[in-house]
Amino acid sequence: MIVQKKKTTKNNQKQPETKDNEKEKEKVVSPDESSSGKKTLGEYNNIRLTETEMDRLKADFGGDADEAIQYLSAYKAEKGYKTKSDYLTIRRWVIDAVRRQPAIRGSPAAAVPTQYF
Repeated sequence: MIVQKKKTTKNNQKQPETKDNEKEKEKVVSPDESSSGKKTLGEYNNIRLTETEMDRLKADFGGDADEAIQYLSAYKAEKGYKTKSDYLTIRRWVIDAVRRQPAIRGSPAAAVPTQYF
């Protein structure tokens, strides 16, 4: 929940109280109701993307986009990781991390031996 601050003048002095100023003081904006149009996604509801950003990710990365959202959601919940833009974070490193996972799991070096010699 974000509380908007009172308006001040250039000299950091409070403006005289008026009805408009009183309304601005009381106005509370929650992140989901903001004018940014972002939706909350991910298993832990901590990924925020606009429809346009989601469409671009799906167009560029296909099914990896959904996996990337889940990966980043779990990563943020586990590590306490904060981002300014989930969209840019997914584009910069999360897609690469998701694409490397199957290679690591499927590689012979990563396989656990079923029998010991």
